[in-house]
Amino acid sequence: DLTGKGRLFIPSQVMREFAVNRANKVGEIFDSLKKLESRLQIPEQPTIPILDGLEESAAMIARRREAEVAVKEYKGAVREALKTVQSWSADDPTFTMYRGVFNKEVVVSASEEIDDLVRMAEERYRLKLPPGYKDSGKVDGGIGDFLIWKAILSLGASRKKSLLFISGDDKADWWHRSNDIPLFPRVELIDEYRRASGGKAFRIASLSRLLELHDVKADIVEAIRAQEAEDRRPIRRVLECPYSSNEFTYAFRDVQPITGMPVCPFCNRHFHAHIHGDEVVCRARNQKKSFDINADMHEARQLVVCSSCGFPNRIIGKMAHGDMKIQMCDECDRQMMCVSTDSGIVDM
Repeated sequence: DLTGKGRLFIPSQVMREFAVNRANKVGEIFDSLKKLESRLQIPEQPTIPILDGLEESAAMIARRREAEVAVKEYKGAVREALKTVQSWSADDPTFTMYRGVFNKEVVVSASEEIDDLVRMAEERYRLKLPPGYKDSGKVDGGIGDFLIWKAILSLGASRKKSLLFISGDDKADWWHRSNDIPLFPRVELIDEYRRASGGKAFRIASLSRLLELHDVKADIVEAIRAQEAEDRRPIRRVLECPYSSNEFTYAFRDVQPITGMPVCPFCNRHFHAHIHGDEVVCRARNQKKSFDINADMHEARQLVVCSSCGFPNRIIGKMAHGDMKIQMCDECDRQMMCVSTDSGIVDM
């Protein structure tokens, strides 16, 4: 038991991202069940007089009655599943499992204040220092990976132990890659952790590799490995460029939220794109739709820009410096983790 031995930790940014993405995932499950329910239809009985009295027609009628009963029973089961999902607040199976493992003793955070972290992230991304600079084109500046990394460095500085980071992220700002295959962690990360921890080692591994190292059953390891491969597979969608109106296929690589900043092959301009349910939303950079941002500084400080779709949302209520709150984006219905900093309110 790694938790019981004090060997398992989780960065607070991971917990924040889980809290935000959990609601989206539960919503996706609910939507998929509703669509399944609407697709379940009882087969029609054809009206063909010439078939009346035939043995085959009687068999069709009997089978239709059986199908009607089966469909009604199946719809009833789907409705019960919908009720269960709808009742989830903080007790869905995944959250319940994590709650039993992750308590306040295992959650670690960066030692610096959030304003200092934002400034540090901006400088590192300008210099293309890993990790996180590959996400710097996102509306929020891609600060999530950097906050995770700073929590890792803080843990290394306090415990002076070698560390194995469990992650499915295989982007080039975490890994040295060859032929699109991750080989080993970036030497910059290894060196920075070594200096923070007093000479200790830093490594990265997938969850399946961790389970393999702990001699978990082979079928479980293979199931996890298959899911990891599925999560890494790009999600391809046809996008319409908001500048040229031309369509092209783009591969989204983020898992949650599913967002990207593609380049139109026709006009060579970047724009924001994200997937919300079955819909793909494309928006020009810095486009604010019909929302008018008040030039008054106090008004501007009570806005938060969604890191998924780029829409500026008015904060409900007031936030003091250092406050955190969860609020739904008015445009894409995603839950935002809002943090009040010296430079304004940021969706983490």
